[in-house]
Amino acid sequence: MNTLKEQLALEEYYKNYAREAFRIRIKKDIQGNRGDKTPIAKGIMSYYKDTMIKNVEDFVKTEIEPKRGVRRSYHKFVQRCVTDQGLENTVMVFCAFCFESCLQALLADNTFSVSSVAIMMGKRIYYELALEQYSKVIPKTRTKEIERQLDRRVQTRYKEAFLKTAFKNEGFQWEDYNTRVLADLATQLIYIFVSSTGLAEFTSKARRSECIIPSDLFTKIWSTNMDKMAHRCTIEVPTIIPPKPWTSIYDGAYYGALRSNVWFIRLAEYTLNTEYVRTYLEKVERKDNLQYIMQAVNRIQETPYKINKRILSVIKIILEMGGESRD
Repeated sequence: MNTLKEQLALEEYYKNYAREAFRIRIKKDIQGNRGDKTPIAKGIMSYYKDTMIKNVEDFVKTEIEPKRGVRRSYHKFVQRCVTDQGLENTVMVFCAFCFESCLQALLADNTFSVSSVAIMMGKRIYYELALEQYSKVIPKTRTKEIERQLDRRVQTRYKEAFLKTAFKNEGFQWEDYNTRVLADLATQLIYIFVSSTGLAEFTSKARRSECIIPSDLFTKIWSTNMDKMAHRCTIEVPTIIPPKPWTSIYDGAYYGALRSNVWFIRLAEYTLNTEYVRTYLEKVERKDNLQYIMQAVNRIQETPYKINKRILSVIKIILEMGGESRD
């Protein structure tokens, strides 16, 4: 017979397991050049999005307005982008790939030069805008197939090679690809990113070109949010003793470490601490008689699960043969 002490130990184990699994997943995403797709990076982008959009839009408007004198090397390219894609879409593409490239560089174990980040960013911007133009002249079914193929390719060079072949096969030609022009444009976007967010700094090491590195602000934001998200991670597992009976919206099911993550009424996590939701739950618990519903749930959760030994034996054989379990 299992005891409450063993149940508390089980909950603590799975709470720690969930936290570590979250950290491992984030690390794998970063190593796979998907650091910008993590929830922490998305939160950073959401926070600085409006500032970046405004500053990039001002930059684009200034670049395309008529004026005399020598123009930047990327003037014609930016002008072509706005003509073909419109101001809003051009700004969004510039911002999206600036965020993506800069965050990947800041999260990498190695230090990247500004020029290397700019070259990579320039390629991404060019092929994204070229793809949008290409999508206008081919059937929608072909567009969806290309998007699926691109999603399967993580590295920029693989996406670039695939699109080059697709464009060539269709005889499609957009703005001439010029590495220097695109790198100059991307470098300017990097400067805007640094000045707008304060998340990165420039440094020059001996015999090396200017590099982009994380600022103290970025390190603090990333570390703090990593700890917060890891702390909230949980895994809901069957109990080894009868679950704790529900006595209120906030109290039931688990006894220890997993207790705070389970409520009687399921709601989106981001709404739980809002004043509106708290008031609503207090009203429900005060005015609506939930005791009958809780009694029914308590009776259901008192019914223990039984392990299907035949299925378990099959799973063990699959694992012994080299199969893997899904996290």
